[in-house]
Amino acid sequence: MIELTEEGRVFRPRVNAWTRVSTWLLAGVLTIPFISVMTAAHEAWSELWWTVLLMGVMAVGGIAVSTNTVRVVRTMRYILTADAVEIRAGGSSRRILFKDVVRVEVVNLAFNPISSYRLPGLALYDVLYSDEGIVTMFSTHALRDVVLIETADHHKYGISPEDEVEFVSDLRSRLQL
Repeated sequence: MIELTEEGRVFRPRVNAWTRVSTWLLAGVLTIPFISVMTAAHEAWSELWWTVLLMGVMAVGGIAVSTNTVRVVRTMRYILTADAVEIRAGGSSRRILFKDVVRVEVVNLAFNPISSYRLPGLALYDVLYSDEGIVTMFSTHALRDVVLIETADHHKYGISPEDEVEFVSDLRSRLQL
């Protein structure tokens, strides 16, 4: 969906089932063991209090990360203004001036097992890829059909607008490549 605002053209990210599942995966993985330990340790609290406490801290951490991830995905926007691409997601914001852009293309990125915040259907922040190196991702697609924007200082951004053809076409028409 494309919106026209005073700021410019606003593109929302593509969201699929993997994105929805990934945003809650971590909370579930960490919360279920906590509940299991609480149930099993109900009678033996005095002997296992530190284990229960540790699992509780992990569960709260997992829920916090998942809640933040949901917030980031729900607020993710790519805005084409008069002179820049603005990427907004949660509390994060990036501004890429058109004059700094040297490459825009839709790519399939090569998986690297050593990466940061990448799950099926979601890639956020600085992620390491085998072919492109570190890419600052604000994308609901971790590997395929990622719009890659590279700047003159070789910084790369990966995004996934819902209408990628329209986004790339509009962006290229504004660039002076």
